[in-house]
Amino acid sequence: ALALVQRVFRYGADEAAVALRVAPVAPEMRAESRQVLSLGEDRMVLATDLVVTITRAGVFRVVLEVPDGLEIEAATGAALSHWTEAKEGGKRLVTLHLNGRTIGRQEFALSLAGPPPNAQASWNLPRITLREASRETGTMIVVPDRGLQIRAVTRANVSQLDPRELGDMPQARNAVRPGALAFRLLQSDWKLALAIERLDAWVTAQVLHDVTLREGQISHRVSLRYGIENAAVKSLRVRIPGLDEAAAGTVRASGKDVGDLVPVAGSPGLWEIRFQHSIVENTTVDLEFQSQSKGGGKELIEPLVIEQVRQT
Repeated sequence: ALALVQRVFRYGADEAAVALRVAPVAPEMRAESRQVLSLGEDRMVLATDLVVTITRAGVFRVVLEVPDGLEIEAATGAALSHWTEAKEGGKRLVTLHLNGRTIGRQEFALSLAGPPPNAQASWNLPRITLREASRETGTMIVVPDRGLQIRAVTRANVSQLDPRELGDMPQARNAVRPGALAFRLLQSDWKLALAIERLDAWVTAQVLHDVTLREGQISHRVSLRYGIENAAVKSLRVRIPGLDEAAAGTVRASGKDVGDLVPVAGSPGLWEIRFQHSIVENTTVDLEFQSQSKGGGKELIEPLVIEQVRQT
């Protein structure tokens, strides 16, 4: 390796002497992060792309302060050998051990997950900090799931960001999702608090009830076309009036999202449609059942009562 000239001294014919003190050069680190915080119904995920620029001297490890309540699911990077976790002074530290003495621009990707916050007036965002960084900046995009509405209520060393300023960054597509907020992090001690509100699902339904009369028997086929907005639903209820025990045993439900159909205990005629997963936007449920004819040349066909809907 080539040595760099640091000092030059001039001396004459007389005997000369110089005393030198040699000290190691301390490394300097700067960090820039691109973070996406996804708030879901069942869990919260913080995905962080961290760029660390190391100058003046190489380092063998990088230490991060990470928030409690979030478990590290993955940590990757070309220079990363492995990572360890410890507590020090009440703070949770994650050490990224590097492959050797490392200098220059290094990129790492971390994914942390934990339980989501409840609806509340002020919730502080989790913060990842690079220890010994001389400067730390970045961006934070918060993406709420369907059914959550967020707004910033407190911020320090943070400025709100127009998603168009992110350009063609990979995170830009998250910033334009409905309800998402984007922020620029100006320095390491930034603070951001959000108000979180949980929205109720707005459900509408279109009902087509087809009845076939046969001698002594009535066959029913009901198509329920649900429209779901604001929030996801995992189940919906429908009341089928006028069924005796034998007719109740013929009730069936089908549809690509339908998981099960069960009677609601203590509520005769009330059935719960359980979906295989949370449903947003649109889904169709087909119900089929049979009942006995009353005879006498007259039949009473009672309409189904669609529960939990705002408009039918």
